Amino acid sequence: MRDTANQDCPLCSSAAEFYCVDAGNVKYFKCSNCSYFQVSRRAENYLKTAPERIRNSFSERAKQTPDDHLLVISVESSAKGTQYVSEAMSGKFVPKSELEL
Repeated sequence: MRDTANQDCPLCSSAAEFYCVDAGNVKYFKCSNCSYFQVSRRAENYLKTAPERIRNSFSERAKQTPDDHLLVISVESSAKGTQYVSEAMSGKFVPKSELEL
């Protein structure tokens, strides 16, 4: 079993718990409001200053995750020099079988 920690959800600020995967580069969240999702550390940093509408959008997408998938929020590698946070981040539904959980 992995060690979990508590933190406010980066999407909705509700109580959440997480553990790190991918050598600590990604957090796997369980949020009482948003459900389950993964977020890269870089994307989490972007979310801190992202407009509320962007965080809300990812929160709603997490709630709509298809069975056997997980929403993975990350920063596109082509986002260097991107002016707007919304252009840099993506949220994709990835089959759980392809993820470290």
